[in-house]
Amino acid sequence: MTEPYESAIRPLGNPQCRLALVLFAYLLTLVDSKAAGRTYAAYGGIYIIASVLWLWLAEGHRPDRWDSRVRPSA
Repeated sequence: MTEPYESAIRPLGNPQCRLALVLFAYLLTLVDSKAAGRTYAAYGGIYIIASVLWLWLAEGHRPDRWDSRVRPSA
C-alpha cells in the first residue's frame, strides 16, 4: 500500500505540479512588468485560500481563528 501523501514528500513533487508552476512562471514573463507583481500577489492569495479550503474540505481540519487572521507583511 502506498502512502496517501507520497507525492507530497517527493523532492520535486509530481509532474503535473511542476508543469503548472513552469507554465505560470512562463506566462508571468509575458505580462507587463508593472502588472507582474500584482499577478504574482494574486496567485499567492489564491494559493493560500485554496490551501485552507483543501485542509477544511478534503482533510476535515476546520480553519480556526488563526487561519483567518490577516496580518500586514510590512
